[in-house]
Amino acid sequence: MLLDREALLKALEILRPEDFYYEAHRIIFESMAELFDEDKVCDLVTLAEKLRQKGKLESVGGMEYLAQLVNVVPTAANVEYYAHIVEEKSLIRSLIQLCTRIIRESYEARLEASELLDQAQNLILQLSQKRIRSDFVPLKEVVN
Repeated sequence: MLLDREALLKALEILRPEDFYYEAHRIIFESMAELFDEDKVCDLVTLAEKLRQKGKLESVGGMEYLAQLVNVVPTAANVEYYAHIVEEKSLIRSLIQLCTRIIRESYEARLEASELLDQAQNLILQLSQKRIRSDFVPLKEVVN
């Protein structure tokens, strides 16, 4: 994604910063998105500078870590596949957090069983709808 604008565009269509598990990766992705939105090239130098301006370069691992990231992914051609893996893992983490909340509230027994069930259904529906929105394809892409 760092070296290919089209790959970054694909990733931006699929992912949000909060989809990343590690805070450093969230910050890096967010900064890449900002560079893209500013219509600037997103490469190792511009990304490092963006992170430096935000005071975040060292907290994400510095220039050395960014350079390692460039070398870790063998090709930008598979970015869509990789992005869907990140998206899937993010959804699973969200579901685990949601189910943990439902379990905790069930043990606390502050609500009637039927109310708890309604609440659980609504929360899972909200998570499901969030997923549907992320699968949305702009009409412009469908027409072209």
